[in-house]
Amino acid sequence: MNPQAAKAGLGMALFVVVASALVLPLEVPGSAEYVVTILALGAGLLGTGVIAYVIHRLAR
Repeated sequence: MNPQAAKAGLGMALFVVVASALVLPLEVPGSAEYVVTILALGAGLLGTGVIAYVIHRLAR
């Protein structure tokens, strides 16, 4: 994987995590926005984990 692409992907995933984590306390639990924010947070964490794993594997 291109290191610049990995860095860009990691930045995008972290942006999704931070943005959704900041918005989450402002949402009403049980609303559609709350569910979408939880899904975005999960997707961002999953993406961050996958990209970090790929970077770690390529660094060896």
